[in-house]
Amino acid sequence: MKTKNLLLIAIAVLSLFGCKYDDDAIWDAVKNQEERLINLETWQKQASEEIALLKAITERLYSFCRSRYGGRNPKGIYYYF
Repeated sequence: MKTKNLLLIAIAVLSLFGCKYDDDAIWDAVKNQEERLINLETWQKQASEEIALLKAITERLYSFCRSRYGGRNPKGIYYYF
């Protein structure tokens, strides 16, 4: 009985403290995903600013054409945006 209890205690101790799991690879992957997300957010902000700039240019061109030619230039080309 005594040896059986010692054996059970030894198995319990080994099972609790015998295995070490190295999760550094998982944390490196998480950090890599965070860096990728930051890069995507930066790119998205820049793309949004460029789209807004193109929209402003297009609106000004449309406004110019409508005010100067009433939507139509002297050669008969219509401007629709």
